[in-house]
Amino acid sequence: MVKQYRKEVAELLRTGKQEYARIRVEAVIRENLLLRAYEILELYIELLIVRGKLMSDSKEIPRDMIEAVSSLVYASQRVGDIPELSKLRAIFASKYGKDFVIEAAADGTASRWQVNHNLMQCLLVEAPVPEDKLAMLSEVAQEHGVEWDLRAAAQVLLPPSPALGPAAAAAAAGMGGTDCAACHMGGGFIAGGVGVGVGVGVGGEGRGGTCEILPSSSSSSSFFFSISAAWICICTAAAAAAAPAAQQQQQQQQQQAYPSVQAAAYAAAQAAAAARAAAAAR
Repeated sequence: MVKQYRKEVAELLRTGKQEYARIRVEAVIRENLLLRAYEILELYIELLIVRGKLMSDSKEIPRDMIEAVSSLVYASQRVGDIPELSKLRAIFASKYGKDFVIEAAADGTASRWQVNHNLMQCLLVEAPVPEDKLAMLSEVAQEHGVEWDLRAAAQVLLPPSPALGPAAAAAAAGMGGTDCAACHMGGGFIAGGVGVGVGVGVGGEGRGGTCEILPSSSSSSSFFFSISAAWICICTAAAAAAAPAAQQQQQQQQQQAYPSVQAAAYAAAQAAAAARAAAAAR
């Protein structure tokens, strides 16, 4: 399909149908971006397969895996040809929290989780910018040996300005645009925890599992403070007893998540390879 699109664009340029060529070239650009997205996703999926055990042993996302995990989550809602990404997203939501998945998948907060900038550009649902269209038209014309007035096309496509930007200058010189560098922004995911704070008014405070009652001027106050302190001790002891059980349950969930992540990653790798091959053959 891509080769056919390129031939059609070349023929439109050869016959002087510039307006149609500018429309048709958008399909060429989109197919190229999709192929590039598949390549990025395959790389991250392979990394996930190799480091799946490391992720199972960590309560948080490993620092060097934040970009890969977040990028896969971001793509899961935008690449329909790889439905296995949705299963990975569900596993990540269970392991790292729904808030993480929501933020990593949203355009406004994706960069906070180091989602690959090139991948975001490849999956962007917008018309290509004039500079990219001009560069692709020039590339297709050179590929098929079509004589084409590049400067005239630049005057039509590019908005008038005192000086052309870098991309437009490269297109006017007959050079293709360059890929944007991946945007790496700082950030890290901290697994959610439970904090218990205990406060006592004027009556008493707990230290080391024991309760100390401050002297009171009235018997009723002493009785009230004693009851309050005793209740606090009971609650603190119950929380301390429940903590190991919760920690053990979390460890079991992490151990169970590893084969799920690995199995889902293998399935996603096969689907991504098949999707890329099908797109390249079109």
